[in-house]
Amino acid sequence: MALLISLTTLLTVFIIGTIYRFMILSRKPDLQKRHWVHFGLGTCYEYALASLFALLVYGVAIFSDFGGAVAAFTINFLIIGFYFSDYRYFIIFQTHLPFSVKEYVEDAKAFQSSVWGVVISWHFLLMVVLPNTLFAYGLFSLFPEWALPEMSGVQHAVFAGVIFVVGLVANTISNSYVTKNIHDPLQFTPLQYFVKTKKLNLPKPAKLDAGTVDRLQINGADYPFLKEKTYGAEVVPAGFEELVAGVKKLKQFPNVVILHLESFRADDIGVHGSKLGISPCYDALSKKGILFQNFHANSFQTRHALIASFCSTLPNYGPSIMRFYPNTKLKGLPTVLKNKGYFNIWMHNADADFDRMRHFLMQNGVDKIIDEYDFPTLTQRLGWGISDEALMIKAVEELKSVPEPFWASLLTISNHHPFHVPKSFQSQKNQGEFERYLDAFKYTDYCLGQFFELVKTQPFYKNTLFFITADSSNFQPNQKPLDSIQDKINHDHRIPLLIHADWLTEGVEINTPGSQVDLPPTIMDLVGFKGELPWMGQSYLSEKEHPYAIVHKPARHMGLLYDQGAALFDQGEWQWEGKKPQKDQLRWVEDILFLNRWAIENDRFL
Repeated sequence: MALLISLTTLLTVFIIGTIYRFMILSRKPDLQKRHWVHFGLGTCYEYALASLFALLVYGVAIFSDFGGAVAAFTINFLIIGFYFSDYRYFIIFQTHLPFSVKEYVEDAKAFQSSVWGVVISWHFLLMVVLPNTLFAYGLFSLFPEWALPEMSGVQHAVFAGVIFVVGLVANTISNSYVTKNIHDPLQFTPLQYFVKTKKLNLPKPAKLDAGTVDRLQINGADYPFLKEKTYGAEVVPAGFEELVAGVKKLKQFPNVVILHLESFRADDIGVHGSKLGISPCYDALSKKGILFQNFHANSFQTRHALIASFCSTLPNYGPSIMRFYPNTKLKGLPTVLKNKGYFNIWMHNADADFDRMRHFLMQNGVDKIIDEYDFPTLTQRLGWGISDEALMIKAVEELKSVPEPFWASLLTISNHHPFHVPKSFQSQKNQGEFERYLDAFKYTDYCLGQFFELVKTQPFYKNTLFFITADSSNFQPNQKPLDSIQDKINHDHRIPLLIHADWLTEGVEINTPGSQVDLPPTIMDLVGFKGELPWMGQSYLSEKEHPYAIVHKPARHMGLLYDQGAALFDQGEWQWEGKKPQKDQLRWVEDILFLNRWAIENDRFL
């Protein structure tokens, strides 16, 4: 009986893992030979892992059939649950579940809508409930009725040895493939990836060496990013003349409003080349505004977007600043504006404490925070929080009551998994996830239009600069082949940026490369500043002689967009296209991200 339970465990764990990886393989838009090779590597790892679990069950079952059955069911139950969670994560983020998700245990409440949306689906019944039920029936009802011959200790040892040797050979085959990429979900099992990414997300402390200092030519290495800054462009670049002229005519400092639209990917917006037709309001606004065609999120989560957009600091290429270094002293845009007499307010329709955003905002000059708990109890909820429409209505009401000049920022949530929208925005029944995403995107765009319908009736509108952007791109399927490095970077990082103001009369397009860290210095050029700042971005109005944008996903890849070219560092090497990078330009990206991590870990910004 012990051998039967052990072999059943081996087969079920192996088959379950293989099925899940087949499902991942099926989502590849253009299957090639290399994908099958990578699938084979993962299959060997899957078998080796199944062998380990089978040996563990074997050891228990030798002493107790019932104990072995309980151990087998427990392992099977946990593996199925973990692999199902991993697959759902893969659908959204195109990678296995990383170790870093444990950070969100304390914020589990925020995920309730996403979890519930998965549990009530037929996928959960088919992929979790059914296999566990069948496995339990076999272990506790079917197998005990079988009359099996007794086995000697020697026979047990032989069979256990065979399982071990075959598993070892399978593991060795995959280990011998020297160009493995841990971030390719076909090459590694979900459990392997989860364990291995613990080290990737908790790197050794950065030590600043003389080589890095010399290459970057740092003056004052103790605070490498702190420099004397003077903003207030005297020579206005083409495309910005009407904007600057309008600001100069104001009788006060302009109000500044930044709208971060959740996962509002540029590739899905009409004026950025999409044919989906889901952004009519944004497209209409761009006809009288400054539209940035080459603007990027520096990383891939909201917490990174706020660091970059408010503090002109690159998100850490490692553990996040908000969660792991919450007391790092960053001089953000709200703090600088507060010293010029601005009132600062931040509004969000979900929980402001998620990812420790509230702590970060209060530490960086925000006077008032509005989140989901400030809405009336019966306000419509969609997915992770209050509806975007309710946020827009409340935002206008709040802005009517705050003193001018003000800095305000809105962060939406409805365009986030599970993509719940009002019934009137559901384009069809029995939707797949991508169809729900399209509806949520269009709903957020509609809410953006509603915001401007309301805000245009307010007196403060004529004194206000609006920066419409996103927190990040998203991981939904691409709508065209990613044939170039630029395409790959754009898919993962390109987001909208549109500057809107009442006095703008025509649409202007800016193709200069840029990213979220460039927002604060650009805003300061419009309102003026002189003093020391630790900012890394470049103002579009005065500092873009050699424009660039640095992007990354922590512990996965880094990229550089520069004038007439793009480069990507992935799987241990740089590749580029277009204009050849200048000498040491790519090494500079690695150095600056390392220096940034050192400054974060040692609190060396101010």
